[in-house]
Amino acid sequence: MKNMSLVHRESRRIYFVLFAGLAFSSSVVAQSSFQGEWSYQQACGLRHTANLGLKQTSNKVTGQWDDGTKLRGDNGELLGSIRSGKLFVRYCNEDAQSSNFSTCPKFNPGDKPDYYVLDGDQLIWYQSFGNGYRKYLTLHRFTKGKKFPTDNYCPEDN
Repeated sequence: MKNMSLVHRESRRIYFVLFAGLAFSSSVVAQSSFQGEWSYQQACGLRHTANLGLKQTSNKVTGQWDDGTKLRGDNGELLGSIRSGKLFVRYCNEDAQSSNFSTCPKFNPGDKPDYYVLDGDQLIWYQSFGNGYRKYLTLHRFTKGKKFPTDNYCPEDN
């Protein structure tokens, strides 16, 4: 009888370890996905905001974007692909008057697209600049019930 109880406990322990491993791996997969709602908010100065709504299917990503200040901004659709852990994105703009982007549904040419890199619950946005890239913004994953961080650094206020 004691042997049976020991076997039963050992079986339960193995199932628990397997279940915990699966739960952990699925949460890691969820955190390694670009899919979701991402935002940047500046609490001072020009009150810069940027938002991405991304839907990921394998290594392809589609979605909506906006980026601007209290003075002006752009918004539209995006189309991207994941290569070597980076999400490369092309944009189109809903506003036909915008000089920065092609009007939707025509996307900007893809010769030097912006790219994004995941860093936990942050999404780092790199923009094409000269012959290379520069870090533009750090967006945060929207999580229901979690306080959203804002950027309080505004050198233009000084």
